[in-house]
Amino acid sequence: MSDEIRIWWRDDDAGRDNEKFTGLLELATRARRPLGLAVVPAWLEPAVTSKVAAADNVDVLQHGWNHADHAPAGSKKIELGGMLATDACSRRLQRGRTILERAFGDRFLSVLVPPWNRIDGHCLATLERLGFAGVSTFADDGRGVAHGLRQVNTHVDVIDWHRGRRMKPLTELQAELERQLANPALGTVGLLSHHLDMTPGDMAALEQLFHYVDSIDSCRWASPRQLFAPS
Repeated sequence: MSDEIRIWWRDDDAGRDNEKFTGLLELATRARRPLGLAVVPAWLEPAVTSKVAAADNVDVLQHGWNHADHAPAGSKKIELGGMLATDACSRRLQRGRTILERAFGDRFLSVLVPPWNRIDGHCLATLERLGFAGVSTFADDGRGVAHGLRQVNTHVDVIDWHRGRRMKPLTELQAELERQLANPALGTVGLLSHHLDMTPGDMAALEQLFHYVDSIDSCRWASPRQLFAPS
């Protein structure tokens, strides 16, 4: 393991006010962990704006426009690409960025989180011109750097999408985290949650994972604001 590795937390698919969203913010407040909240602009409800404003340690990231799938038949889901033309992609991202800037003010970071962690190259190439400073996807995708963007990804997804869309066992998540921490190329490791697919028990397990992170001397929590700040 390296001398120090920054750990950060991103939660996707926010925008609608419900009990699961409330539970997410309660966890962030109780655990005192900085949260990167990926908000779908077209889903945004006023109550979500108010609750984020009242919460501590929450930075807002842009989660595409409306989380719609534009993939050709038989391909993996993608909103930002696929059969969506570049101009249409740009217009939707611009509209979404304006909505989030107005709603969240300085809580909003000009960072794009593509739905399903996928974005085609022709859309990625427009982001800097649209005013985005950063992008966050998953694992070792680093294509944003070549387009003038700061890229900080997540690496450990707490949901098992292939076995019932359920929370992975804590021991499995700990093992995944340890594998990532052992990668000498990584100075930052991201945890990814999806509150809409989590139960209160899952949130409690996630808090246990946070405590496990705290037990590792080399780990230091970092906020999205810190990670996406200009070098």
